[in-house]
Amino acid sequence: MRKLDEVYFEVLQFINHETYLLDHYKFDEWLKLLTDDVKYVMARRVWSEGVSTIDMKAPLMAENKYSLEARVKKLVNEFSWSEVPKSLYRHMVSGVFIEAQNNDEIKVRSNVLFLRHRPTSFMAEIPEYEIFSYEREDILRGDKDGLKLAYRLIIPDLPVIPVHALSNLY
Repeated sequence: MRKLDEVYFEVLQFINHETYLLDHYKFDEWLKLLTDDVKYVMARRVWSEGVSTIDMKAPLMAENKYSLEARVKKLVNEFSWSEVPKSLYRHMVSGVFIEAQNNDEIKVRSNVLFLRHRPTSFMAEIPEYEIFSYEREDILRGDKDGLKLAYRLIIPDLPVIPVHALSNLY
């Protein structure tokens, strides 16, 4: 078993690299960071009588490698009208900690503040931002090429997602 600080550094490197790829439209490279059996889920937050719960029975997003590849093809397609003009993405990841580690898998928790600047036109002078915050639970699995994402659970802070479309990757 490797030392925790070595594993933590490797996890941070993975997260920072993934964030860079997503923020710079390098989606084909991002797909290479996923295991073939990846599960990518966005849960639904429900508020009832002042109590917040997570609904996993009807997730907002439930993806696998095949559907994520299709989502990427749609995003980079010249007819992806939701991204004309292209948005500017920023994923700010904080509060990263390793919750568990066994054999070749590492369970990681983090918080994400996602910003998307959506220009209203090519000459937009007043920026319009969408802000989306969430907690993330990842399972990273090591192989000969390094860490890969095997599972991601996105838990939104709010019951209503305050973004224009769920067409991009969070």
